[in-house]
Amino acid sequence: MKYVPDIYRVENVYAFSSEKARRVEFHLRVLLKALLEEIEKLKRRNGDKMVLDIDEGVIGMINAEIMDVVNVDDILKVFRVVPKIVEVEKIV
Repeated sequence: MKYVPDIYRVENVYAFSSEKARRVEFHLRVLLKALLEEIEKLKRRNGDKMVLDIDEGVIGMINAEIMDVVNVDDILKVFRVVPKIVEVEKIV
C-alpha cells in the first residue's frame, strides 16, 4: 500500500484581507471627507460663529493610526486644536 497525501488548495489570505482593507479604507476616506465637508458648511451657514475644539491628542492619534485615510489639514479647516497642557510636579 502506497501513501498518497491529500492535497488542499489554500487561498492567499493576505491578498484577500488587504483587498478588503483597501475597500474599507476607501469607504472610510469618503465618509470622513463628507462629514468634514458637512461640518464646514454648517460653520459657514452660522457665520463662522461656531467654534469646534479638538484635543491635540486626537490629532496625534489621527496622524499615527489613520494618516493615510484622512488628511489632517481637512480636519484643521473644521476644528480648532486645543493644546494639551501637561502638569509636572516641581522637584525640589
